[in-house]
Amino acid sequence: MEYGAAFLESVRAETERVWADPYLGLGWQPGTRWRGPMTDADVAQAEERYALHFPPDYRLFLQTLHTTDPERVSYVDGTIHSHVGRPFHDWQADRSPIDEAVAWPLDGLLWSIEADESWSSSWGDRPPTPGERAEKVRALAAAGPPLIPVMGHRYLVGEPLEVGNPVLSIYGSDVIVYAPSFGAWLVAELAQMVDPVLRALAPVVEGDVRATPFWQNVIDGT
Repeated sequence: MEYGAAFLESVRAETERVWADPYLGLGWQPGTRWRGPMTDADVAQAEERYALHFPPDYRLFLQTLHTTDPERVSYVDGTIHSHVGRPFHDWQADRSPIDEAVAWPLDGLLWSIEADESWSSSWGDRPPTPGERAEKVRALAAAGPPLIPVMGHRYLVGEPLEVGNPVLSIYGSDVIVYAPSFGAWLVAELAQMVDPVLRALAPVVEGDVRATPFWQNVIDGT
């Protein structure tokens, strides 16, 4: 299926069909729905707030689905034990969770550099002090694309501003291409979290997965 508004509406219909079931499973509360849409002004405000620019496939997601209400929960003996938040970022709520998510990839990589003594040969000689190493890696990362947090440790590569950038899974220096595009990632994630039937909606991804400047060397271990 081609990624677009019809694809996202199909995702909405299938997920909300499952969430309408009174069975309390996988932390979804019965009646969970997608909150969307964000308006053009809402998206522009979020981009300005976090100094990011959203590629068109993610922008369309925000303007169609955005996030889910109510929050997911944990259950003990069939009753709600605690609220665990929304898996999809709420770009209109308190900014702290997204600020932390934006900082996570580089902070985690810098931690790994010191904890595991990891260092990419593509970065040149390893500086002698932690401060110098951090300064060098931050400068190199700044020359690469921004990473847009979409869920947990999953990040959409923010450039080019085109449909089809990969989604990365990032945990310290453990970085992999998790999906070749945002649409492919969304279907795979929801198939695990909601309903395997969603896999049938997966959009066709044509061509090679786009390489990600700076992060590609971490992915490849070079």
